[in-house]
Amino acid sequence: STLNNIAIVYSHQGDYAKAFEYFNKCEEIQRTVLGITHPDYASTLNNIALVYSDQGDYAKALEYIYHKCEEIQRTVLGITHPDYASTLNNIALVYSDQGDYAKALEYYHKCEEIRRTVLGITHPDYAKILNNIAVVYSDQGEYRHSIILR
Repeated sequence: STLNNIAIVYSHQGDYAKAFEYFNKCEEIQRTVLGITHPDYASTLNNIALVYSDQGDYAKALEYIYHKCEEIQRTVLGITHPDYASTLNNIALVYSDQGDYAKALEYYHKCEEIRRTVLGITHPDYAKILNNIAVVYSDQGEYRHSIILR
């Protein structure tokens, strides 16, 4: 939606207050019109979570991504849907940003399995998840694993 896109622009500009203002308007409209089980509603929750993550509020980010968005997508789209895999990737990013590499790898590997199975090993999103996994290994000083994946 237009409100969501405006919020994303504000977020990219670092104007998080404006981003939240537009995301909240969008979320309210989607909740009312589409309902809380609609994939677009889940996507907006995911975007809100990314702003919280950008601000370093990881607990709030996980609340939005994991407890709300992930649950909706798992129920509505199913655990093999590419959007669900992207949400798992975003959860892993938050854990990685917190330095919880074990949790990050747990979610990255779930995402990798879905993308490998559903999209195939030649898809760009599959390459991205391998890179994300390699970065976590590199951040831990496990360069041998990192090089193998890159």
